[in-house]
Amino acid sequence: MKIVGVMSSAHFDGNSATLVRAALKGAEAGGAKTAEIFLAHHRIEFCRGCLGCMKDGKCPLPDDFEALREVLAEADGIVFGAPTFGYAPNARMKNFLDRFGLFEFFTASFGGKHMASISTASQPGAARKTAASICRLFSGGVFGRAYVAGNLGVKARPAGSPVDGRDLKKAEALGRKLALGIERGRTYPWQRPVQRLVNAIVMRPSFRASILKYRSDMMKGVYLNLRERSLI
Repeated sequence: MKIVGVMSSAHFDGNSATLVRAALKGAEAGGAKTAEIFLAHHRIEFCRGCLGCMKDGKCPLPDDFEALREVLAEADGIVFGAPTFGYAPNARMKNFLDRFGLFEFFTASFGGKHMASISTASQPGAARKTAASICRLFSGGVFGRAYVAGNLGVKARPAGSPVDGRDLKKAEALGRKLALGIERGRTYPWQRPVQRLVNAIVMRPSFRASILKYRSDMMKGVYLNLRERSLI
């Protein structure tokens, strides 16, 4: 079992990064091997909307994104951590999620993975809202969904101040829950039932028709991904 933490904080030992590491510590206690990705140490360009990923199955931009996506693709679980800026994940995390973009939306290539998310903000309510939003691209997949073990939003501490010990324990508990969910194969059937019904009745047939129509050119990468997974 491998779980990877993805941190978008500008500070290596910032609030959200510290909490993700606490979650990874909890996952290790649950039997997982862990690794971390600190996004500030990587070059990740903005999506240009070229749709090259749809045709080729990978992004043509010459940066670190594809290598990082491969690391996550090989993981069983992912913990995302981002500070809240303007009631949303900070720009670095938002950009990283944008890069999964339409290819992930059409293929749900991360379907079946287990995820959790953590955010911090001056207001805990805003942090909880941000944390809940981070995994939606993956948990709402049309051809498959990621399983969200939970999310955590906590009040940010001033720069240089240690993270509250109670919040660290909550993060560790979230990491243990994530590892346990992977170990037991939990699928959280109560998550997003309306969205899943819409996907099954409306979105999936529509997507399938479009993908098959353009499988030889503009959606070749999407088609091959789904065919390799026996989803089309």
